[in-house]
Amino acid sequence: MQPSVLLSVKMNPMAQIKILVVEDSTIIAMFVRHELFKLGYEEAEFATDGAEAIQMADTLRPDVILMDISLNSSMDGIEAAKYIHRNFGTPIVYMTGTTDDIIIQRAINTAPVGFLPKPFELDELRETVEIAANCCP
Repeated sequence: MQPSVLLSVKMNPMAQIKILVVEDSTIIAMFVRHELFKLGYEEAEFATDGAEAIQMADTLRPDVILMDISLNSSMDGIEAAKYIHRNFGTPIVYMTGTTDDIIIQRAINTAPVGFLPKPFELDELRETVEIAANCCP
């Protein structure tokens, strides 16, 4: 009789965090998903416009949403984030390359948990997602 072997699998708490990436550029969305995977997060879902982001936030109930401010659709990321925050309470992190003060102020008024300036480094992504995932009960 062979001895039993007990394998201990260490759970990766990052893998349990559900992330929704909202980005209208497929290339950037795929890059962000790849970077999240490298950091140990489960495969992130992504939406390409505000309406799809709202629908996916309702269906998937992600722990964190990484939201591009400037979406090429009738609803920008700020409007989508405002709706999502009000109706689902999901922490929002804006990904943006804009420096326009008016747009930034509109975004701030939606109570995001952070901003991730584009382009960003892997460490910035990790830190921002961890803070967002642990900010709210």
